[in-house]
Amino acid sequence: MQYHSTGTNRYQKITSPTLLGQLLGKHERTIRRELKRGMVLHDLGKEPFEQWDYNADHAQNDASQKSRGKGPDLKLEKDWALVAQVAQLDEDL
Repeated sequence: MQYHSTGTNRYQKITSPTLLGQLLGKHERTIRRELKRGMVLHDLGKEPFEQWDYNADHAQNDASQKSRGKGPDLKLEKDWALVAQVAQLDEDL
């Protein structure tokens, strides 16, 4: 998606989330969320000039950061000492 939204690598620049969604086989809202998540403000030069660009690495880091706390609770409940012992046994095998 990054190549289509920025117009690099000989790809035509497409800024419409609807067209990008059709091209990539995704819903327009998914494209809008991804673009919003990956937008980064760049300060360019000494003059007060700034530009917003899409950055896939920034978007991935943001998504990973937000999903860190997700997942099921441990089946061993909150007995962290038992969890550590089981992990140690698993490493010894």
